[in-house]
Amino acid sequence: MPDQDIKISSPEEALQKLLALYQIDAPLALLLDFDGTLAPIVDDPQKAVPPAEVSDNIAKLTAYIEILGIVSGRELEFLENVFAPYLNINNPIKLFGLYGNHSNDKEFSDTHSQVWMDEQLTESILELLKPVRDQAEIEIKKTGIVIHYRKNPSSERTVLALAGKAARQFNLVLNPGKKVVELTLDGQVNKATVVEYVARSAGAICYLGDDYGDIPAFDAVNSMGKNGLSVAVYSKEAPAELLTKSQLILSDTQAVHELIHMLADHYRKHLGRMFP
Repeated sequence: MPDQDIKISSPEEALQKLLALYQIDAPLALLLDFDGTLAPIVDDPQKAVPPAEVSDNIAKLTAYIEILGIVSGRELEFLENVFAPYLNINNPIKLFGLYGNHSNDKEFSDTHSQVWMDEQLTESILELLKPVRDQAEIEIKKTGIVIHYRKNPSSERTVLALAGKAARQFNLVLNPGKKVVELTLDGQVNKATVVEYVARSAGAICYLGDDYGDIPAFDAVNSMGKNGLSVAVYSKEAPAELLTKSQLILSDTQAVHELIHMLADHYRKHLGRMFP
């Protein structure tokens, strides 16, 4: 259960806030994190997917919300595979993988440089991480290296110490997460970059997230004043800073699913436009 000083909003309360935000006479945007927001966090990251009904509702919402995007640390190819059955050619779900460093939004990709980690640096980091290779799972991304220790939480101290050493030795950025730490190059695109890009076209933005990587996005959304709504998804591992900066807090991923369902249902009933 959340601490007593943390106010959890119901999906119904969140819906009313969201509908009030979307009263503006301008293009609308809904941006969603993936892990811990749309999909529950599980031991095997490859098995983390939202229920098909949720993905279907997200696709249906593209008929009403001009910019509907998934903003995740996942590889773009993973997101494309998850949402492939639901992508609508006329108004597609925008996918921002690797925190925005790899996107199916051509305009975004064309205007934001991709910074990939080269093979030599990757090999050097892996060599330094050898002592924890049997205690944690190492994921190699285009943008960096991720160390997952959810299956072996007792290794946290050792993992973080070695990750810190790698960050100092190779001049990398150390990004913490829920039972995970990521080493990336400095100067990469982050989720705030995505929000700022979307804000060029959208008059109102709602962003839902649950982890450290979502904090810059919350800052960008909150800077929009009454035209931005930041919604945190609670867990015992949620960063205190994220919860403090959020305008609303939902109890878990199930509450997010309910909110998406109710939003889609509201538009279906009140706007009378056919879903794709």
